[in-house]
Amino acid sequence: RSLTSLVGCALLLGWSASAAAAPEPPTPSFSSAIDGFAGYDAQSTCDPGEKPGAVDFRGLMLATYPSSSNLGIIRACDVGGTSEHKEGRAFDWGLNYNDAAQRDIADTAINWLLKSDEHGNACALARRFGLMYFIWNKRIWGSYRSPNGSCATAGWKAYTGTNPHTDHIHLSWAWPGAREQTTWWTAPLPSNQPPRGYLDSADCEAIGGWSQDADSASSPNDVHLYFDGPAGDANATSVALTADQHRDDLCSALGTCEHAFEVASPLSLHDAQEHDVYAYGIDSEGGSNAQLTNSPRRFRCEPSVPDGVLRHVAHPDVFSAWGFSYFWDVMPVGDAQLDARDAGDDVPARPVLAKADDGNPAVYLIDGDVKRHVPNADVMTTWGFDWNSIEVWQAADLADLEQGPDVRPRPVLVQGSGPDVYLLDDDWGTPPGTGGSPGSGGSGWTSGGAESGVGGSGSASNAQGGSGVGPATRVENGDSGCACSTAGQRAGAPTNLAWVLLLGACAALARRRQEHAQ
Repeated sequence: RSLTSLVGCALLLGWSASAAAAPEPPTPSFSSAIDGFAGYDAQSTCDPGEKPGAVDFRGLMLATYPSSSNLGIIRACDVGGTSEHKEGRAFDWGLNYNDAAQRDIADTAINWLLKSDEHGNACALARRFGLMYFIWNKRIWGSYRSPNGSCATAGWKAYTGTNPHTDHIHLSWAWPGAREQTTWWTAPLPSNQPPRGYLDSADCEAIGGWSQDADSASSPNDVHLYFDGPAGDANATSVALTADQHRDDLCSALGTCEHAFEVASPLSLHDAQEHDVYAYGIDSEGGSNAQLTNSPRRFRCEPSVPDGVLRHVAHPDVFSAWGFSYFWDVMPVGDAQLDARDAGDDVPARPVLAKADDGNPAVYLIDGDVKRHVPNADVMTTWGFDWNSIEVWQAADLADLEQGPDVRPRPVLVQGSGPDVYLLDDDWGTPPGTGGSPGSGGSGWTSGGAESGVGGSGSASNAQGGSGVGPATRVENGDSGCACSTAGQRAGAPTNLAWVLLLGACAALARRRQEHAQ
């Protein structure tokens, strides 16, 4: 049976984000029936093809512990002495004993293999995998050495080989485990398997990991993130996303590659305070959702304001038309940091994207009297730009515009103690706009003004402060799949006011990033 279908029955636990405790791999639920202790069966043939038990165990370990490495399964038959590597049933798992974090991974994985299960079966998972022996840090454990309740301790002895195995764990399988004929692979599965996954990272750059629901193993899986509290906490901010990104290391481990997720770190939480993020895989059949392994994780980020001028977002309608998010995009800063920056032009009323009619695929943001290149699809996503809103301009008209700086990788907005919000952006020598000096309070903003598509009267329990624009807005709900398109419009900026308003509404509605309660 494949790793995709079997490990997918994992009942994932929520683990502390402490650096001192590596999480265990996701583990299926088993009945009391279990394999015996593997006997010693040394290499006797030359058959160096990788065997499935070693391959899928490797995939599980590398997916669970991305900082570990694969040092190989097979070895040429004319190299060295007797070794199960020459039959494709040994795996060298790269972990450094002298690195505290990697040593903790090794200790956690070994304890996981050798602990008794809920039925009292000693060394339960080592038996279910069909492991014959493994070597780590000058010690070797053998399943055949003490096949009884004391196997977790009596199975060990000193290893005196020339390689101390302090840079990797060597694992060898007996033939049933190598062929996936043991109960880790053959035990019956429950009818509905909960999702599994791993929260790899949560820091000042991004939050990322992977999730898969084995009941729909080839399809992307939904993931909900909760900031500053677990699911059900009324004070937590929830974010719904889909784990559909490609990651090479998941291909062999899960059977398909498109199960990763990564989102930029929310700038509203770059406030020099500690924040926890919880991650849950959402069951595709409506069953229980599962907290991902290594969730929650904790991060703390100082408000690091990038270089640039302050461009005033002069009205809540402008904020909404650009699809900006208080949670994702607005960083709280001190008034002194605002006062130290020069003012630039106000942010335009809405984003206008254009490309030439000569087949050149380059997309530009029209910013006043300059064009600014959108360098890649990731920038389109992080700014929430709608591909369907790209206008087709005559190439000559587009060429006449001055070339401005590229659009920055993500929008970074700042807000001091007052209600006004500013976009940090490049200065290309244009005169300041009309929004007033930073902190002076340009017209249009109030601390509780309405923002289209934000908050609302739904039942989301974490919508602190109700609807409105401002720091109290904790949940954003917006529709996606706007059916409007600018294809076929005439070159240059549109002049029909109704069409302009419709486009602005669609740009806001098509915002990719959505936050809502689970």
